[in-house]
Amino acid sequence: MYDKIQMLKKVRRAMKFLKSQKGFTLIELVMVIVILGLLAATAIPKFVDVTDEARAASERAIVGAVRAGIGTYNLNQILKKAKGDTANWHAYPVHLDSIPSGYNNIVSFFGTVLDHGGVQDGNWYKASLHLYEGPNLGDYTYTQNGEQGYPAGSFFYNPSQTQLRP
Repeated sequence: MYDKIQMLKKVRRAMKFLKSQKGFTLIELVMVIVILGLLAATAIPKFVDVTDEARAASERAIVGAVRAGIGTYNLNQILKKAKGDTANWHAYPVHLDSIPSGYNNIVSFFGTVLDHGGVQDGNWYKASLHLYEGPNLGDYTYTQNGEQGYPAGSFFYNPSQTQLRP
């Protein structure tokens, strides 16, 4: 009999302990899972666009560097002419690089106007003598003497072109 009383006391203590424990209900757990799913559904598309944005930023940076390089080339040529050196003088570079058309970036582009050998990131394509296609398939045209209504020495975005890569 004594054992039964002790056993009942232990069971009551255990039940009191279990009643005092707080926990999450099934509904609360389901709500947390739903909220986490909604957060993931809104965050994942933003991370997918990061790669495209990085490519576009890289293309804009290279275009800006090429334009700055053309300006630097022009300034150096003006200084060269002021010193009386007019041999092979051109206000703007004849070509932005010495690469023939039809090449992608297995070689360095824009070596005439950029230091350290130009750009070799594997994403540019040279379609013709003065026509380039960037990583985002944006077409850029270089004009040495001011064609198509642009000033001489322009490196401009050409929206009318279609994809140039073969």
